[in-house]
Amino acid sequence: MIRVTFVKTEDRPYRKGMNPESTTAVLQVMVDADELDKNLVNLVFKHYEEMNQMRDTAQKEAIREYHAFQAVLHRCVR
Repeated sequence: MIRVTFVKTEDRPYRKGMNPESTTAVLQVMVDADELDKNLVNLVFKHYEEMNQMRDTAQKEAIREYHAFQAVLHRCVR
């Protein structure tokens, strides 16, 4: 579930990613409803910026790889 919350911070073609305040609010609501472990979520809060930066870096790398793949395909189809 934590992964799903960080996916919500990603910009998508059809929507802007959630800001940190909204993301942490969603996690807190889930903790309050006993849907997520409080200790785990507290670790996420403590390391939020670092985790979100890792997600952002991975997303950018995936985009670069996708564009490189498209370029190779385009050359092969010619």
